[in-house]
Amino acid sequence: EAYRPQRRSVPEHCDRAGVCDRFGKTLAENVLQYNVGISYRAIRDIPTRVWHTDEQGNKRLVPVRKDYIKKFADFLAQELHMDRDFVEDTIHAKASVLGSVPYILQANVSERTFLRLKMLEKDWPGLHVESSVRRHYPEGRTVADLLGYVGPISVEEHRKITRELGNLREYIRAYEE
Repeated sequence: EAYRPQRRSVPEHCDRAGVCDRFGKTLAENVLQYNVGISYRAIRDIPTRVWHTDEQGNKRLVPVRKDYIKKFADFLAQELHMDRDFVEDTIHAKASVLGSVPYILQANVSERTFLRLKMLEKDWPGLHVESSVRRHYPEGRTVADLLGYVGPISVEEHRKITRELGNLREYIRAYEE
C-alpha cells in the first residue's frame, strides 16, 4: 500500500473580475475576507500518548494530543469569542475528518484578529489563518439574482440539467435534418 501513488487534493480558488454596468457603476466586486480555520494534519503529528515519569519514579501514560486540543480550543475560544466546548467538539468532529483540508471555524474576522493569529500560527500546530476573496454585491440581493451567482448544486440538479441539454441537442439535430 505504501508503494501506491498518493493523492492529495488542494483546492485552488480562481480569480473573478468585477462587473459594472454601462455607466461604470459597480454591480459585483471582490472583497478581501480573513478566515480562521483548523487543519488537523498538523495536530495528527502530535503523539496520542507519551509515557512520563513523575517525582517518585512511577511511569504513567499522558494523553498529549487530547491535552493539546483542549489548550488549543481554549486559545481559539478566547481569541474568537466562541464557546470552548463548541470549538473542541468541532476539532474532533469536523476538522479531524477533513485531514489536510482546513475547516473554516470562523469566516470574515477583523484584520486585527487576522494579523494577531497569523503571528501565532507558528506556535499553534493546526491553526490555519488565510485571506480569501468573496463576492460582494453593493446593490444587494436583487442584483445578485439578476447577474447570477455560482453556488453548489446537488447531483440530482446536475443530472436534470445534463438531461435537458441532451434533449435540446437532439431537438436541434432533428430540426437540422
